[in-house]
Amino acid sequence: MNNIDISVIIPVYNVAEYLEECLDPVVKLTEETSAEVILVDDGSTDGSSEILRSYSEKHGSVKYYHRDNAGVAAARNFGIEKASGRYVMFVDADDVIIPDVYAEMLAIADKNDADCVRCAYVRLKGKSVKPSPLGERVNYGQRETISSLIKHPNFVYDTTCWNKLIRRSLLAEKNIRFPEGVIYNEDAPFMLEVLHHANKIGVCFKTGYLWRIRTGDSISVTQKAHQEEILRGKVEMMRRCIEFCKSNVSEKAVLDKLLWKTFATDLTGHIKQLRDFPEDEALKRMEYMDGFISEYCDDSVKEKLPAIFTQIYREIHDRDHKKVNILTNFNEASASNAPFIYGEDENGKVILKYPDEYFDRTTYDAGNELTDRPPQMKLLGCEVKDNRLKIHGHLYQKRVCANDGYPQQVKAFLLSSTDNTIIDLETATEPTPELDGERGTIISHEDYSRHRYPCDQAGFSIIIDPEKIKDHCSGPGEFTLLLSHKNVLSRGTQTVKKVTGEMKKVLNSWKHETGGTEISATTDRSGCIFIAVSDQDAADRGKGKAGPDKSKKKKELFGFPIAPGLRVSLQGRR
Repeated sequence: MNNIDISVIIPVYNVAEYLEECLDPVVKLTEETSAEVILVDDGSTDGSSEILRSYSEKHGSVKYYHRDNAGVAAARNFGIEKASGRYVMFVDADDVIIPDVYAEMLAIADKNDADCVRCAYVRLKGKSVKPSPLGERVNYGQRETISSLIKHPNFVYDTTCWNKLIRRSLLAEKNIRFPEGVIYNEDAPFMLEVLHHANKIGVCFKTGYLWRIRTGDSISVTQKAHQEEILRGKVEMMRRCIEFCKSNVSEKAVLDKLLWKTFATDLTGHIKQLRDFPEDEALKRMEYMDGFISEYCDDSVKEKLPAIFTQIYREIHDRDHKKVNILTNFNEASASNAPFIYGEDENGKVILKYPDEYFDRTTYDAGNELTDRPPQMKLLGCEVKDNRLKIHGHLYQKRVCANDGYPQQVKAFLLSSTDNTIIDLETATEPTPELDGERGTIISHEDYSRHRYPCDQAGFSIIIDPEKIKDHCSGPGEFTLLLSHKNVLSRGTQTVKKVTGEMKKVLNSWKHETGGTEISATTDRSGCIFIAVSDQDAADRGKGKAGPDKSKKKKELFGFPIAPGLRVSLQGRR
């Protein structure tokens, strides 16, 4: 009987300077779980091979294989064939994992019989980390620990393979492998197949993967957007993903999200690079891009994109290199300041106004600019009173009003880290007179008027009452703190994050003990907040359920279906 839980597959090619930082936490994972490490040396010539051999000789759980160079896709496929674990995970040899999080992901998988479990990730540059905008979009609106691609189409934003646990038998049954012979974006079609066939997808809201940004001579293939073969390889993988989705996924929302990601995110980096090429080379690339755009991005798709990309794609079709560059510069410097005009179209909706010197038309649906873009959150502090933890901050979207005329609603809740149990929290809106300047006033371009975006009601406060948590828990567990919002233009849910150093001191010192139960707070690498419940008596009895099993009909949160058991208290400012 196989007793290996996780097979960690690491393809390696000439990354000697990063290997120890990568491998040490992976080895630690083998000490915390039943895991094996499969090192696939893809023909390295920089000393990586010697480092890999030393780890294999020192650690019995580490297996070393050397192959002639065939590319990362072939190396990963080789690793899958050698794996014996119930789940496989992939790590790029220049990146870093947080092993404790992967142990928690395994617990989520086992408790819920999930085919795939993902964790959050951040970008790593030197010793500092920063959020990934696309990574933050994945969980935006996610209100369940256990979900599926049909229930949460935003999963298509996360087609990287390295922040996942994937059931190995699923790969075997569906014959899912990485497409070989390409050097970029090869994990996108692989992961889309996994997400499609996975009956259950688990979500760990903690940051477990640090995706490195390399600089200088060690720049990675992912970052070499200038190369034509990178462009062609990426387009081919995007085409493969779209065709798979059109042929196999019945839910239209999934294809819509995939098309939005393709033309509002994936292709845009290559469009920026057009500024760096002479006219003849740029026109050659524009012609190639236009063939792909014309095939999959018709007017119905363009209408849902941010207006800037709709216009750029028109100019690419017309082969106007100069105009494409002007629009790219405008997008980077000024597009985010273009004004939202409230109630000025024939239906009283909010519209976006762009200058006619750049755009064929000047008014667009402002909602398109905010598609799956989480509002900016800033935590201002926390305090403890009568054993209750109070967290306050503000939440706003630039150019979106949050005041008495256009009220913003907020609701906070705790979501179990192992199932879909939810505990509602006392939540209130608060005044935010400090939200002025950039957020409150925009001085637009030369032909625009002055526009105000009052945000004096964008604040929130959350009360975490340990007695209430205790009443809803029948055993030990951990909960993620989430905040939902609804404003005039958008709605969604995101983790409560970006804890400051002073807040962390308060959170780490907050503990409440009653009747054998201890309730405490902690944070992860991204500053997200989690609430831990420890119950020694329940643990001794072997009952580890994080909350009651509720079977009531699902309610709705701002029009979204949510897991049973959510009771929201929304209190306005008196």
